[in-house]
Amino acid sequence: MDETARYLKRASLTWEMLRVVYNLVLLAEGLWILRKVLAPVFLDGPGVLILLFGVVANAFYCLGPLLETYAYVGFAERIGRARYVLFATGLLFSMWFVFKWAMLAASQF
Repeated sequence: MDETARYLKRASLTWEMLRVVYNLVLLAEGLWILRKVLAPVFLDGPGVLILLFGVVANAFYCLGPLLETYAYVGFAERIGRARYVLFATGLLFSMWFVFKWAMLAASQF
């Protein structure tokens, strides 16, 4: 196995481990919002919005591994610890998006 394949395999595995953290953090935030903000709305409103958010959140997550792959394959650059900065930035953006999305959903119902 050449160096590129080894690096990309290791990077992919790391991103998949980070996906667990990402989903747990967003799940905790989502449950808190559901309990505090959307409980009355959710009972009367469409539950499909929560499913839709899960799909959108994981689509956002895929941008991290995609950017790292492009950086390595396209520019032959390892991003190293910048992976975690990219992860944290994406997580914070997603948390902000969840909050804004929940506020918008609450105002619609």
